[in-house]
Amino acid sequence: METVDLREAKWRYRCGKIKEKASNGLKWIVENKEVAAPLIIAGSTAVQGVVKITCKLLQNHAVNKEIDYKERTIYDRSLGRYVELKKPLTNAQALSIEERRADGEKLISILDDMRLLKK
Repeated sequence: METVDLREAKWRYRCGKIKEKASNGLKWIVENKEVAAPLIIAGSTAVQGVVKITCKLLQNHAVNKEIDYKERTIYDRSLGRYVELKKPLTNAQALSIEERRADGEKLISILDDMRLLKK
């Protein structure tokens, strides 16, 4: 007697079901050509639209993520690296940072005093 693994049996069953559904679908398309042709065209158009929209959304997500990263980091020349902030700087905060830097304070101490550093 042949022993059959449970996973293999499930795999064979599912493959058989998929093949059966595919052959039934092809039979229906052959029998109903006048109905199937517009459905295939509409379906392919819909899939193309969904793909284009998805690609655009993913691209926008990547761009927004990059913009958010740029808003939440600031370059410190004395450290030679970018420093992460808790939140994006407001215009007033950016102006006060520039004034204090012009007076000679270090960026890290300014951000620490303003409680903007991400721990």
